[in-house]
Amino acid sequence: MMNPAIPGVVMGGYVMGPEGYVMGAAPPVLHAAPHHHVTHPQHNVAHLPAVHIPPWIARGMIAPGMPVPSENRKILPVAPLTQGGTFAAVTDRITYSARPQKRFLGERPVFTIVKIGDNAQASAVLCNLFAVGTNPQQVELGAFGVEDFTGNSLDMNLAMDQCEPGVEIRFDLSLVGPAFVDGEDSVFVSIKILGRSVG
Repeated sequence: MMNPAIPGVVMGGYVMGPEGYVMGAAPPVLHAAPHHHVTHPQHNVAHLPAVHIPPWIARGMIAPGMPVPSENRKILPVAPLTQGGTFAAVTDRITYSARPQKRFLGERPVFTIVKIGDNAQASAVLCNLFAVGTNPQQVELGAFGVEDFTGNSLDMNLAMDQCEPGVEIRFDLSLVGPAFVDGEDSVFVSIKILGRSVG
């Protein structure tokens, strides 16, 4: 007599049960384990309340009344200190100076040169010193012609030293060539620097 506590066991085509082997009995049906629903974490995320954005952030500021610094392309005029930038019979050297009011990174000095008179046409304008603060923008001291840096010149960009507000940018220009005839010959030079300002 078999122990009734022993469950049925399939043996080929027979089923062994509490009363022995039973021929032709259907084998027990095995049911898969019940599927437990898996809850994804993102489904349980609570809805956060709406966040109030202060109006100064919406206006692009990093603090009330303080805009985010931006980099903009700007023009820096460089003013002559004497003679209004005009070389004449008694003037053969002029210093130009600028002090940007924002942090400035110059990229291209542009010279406008107007020559009047026959002797003026045969003259050349040289730059003896080009400096940002105390830093010369030349890798060796010496004069160079500025007519290569006119508005029609191509691929004349420089990587000038960046300067803080109030730092002086200076050009020291001189004129070489035949003597000018007073009242007939003159050379006018103006300078601007194209670059980027921060702020």
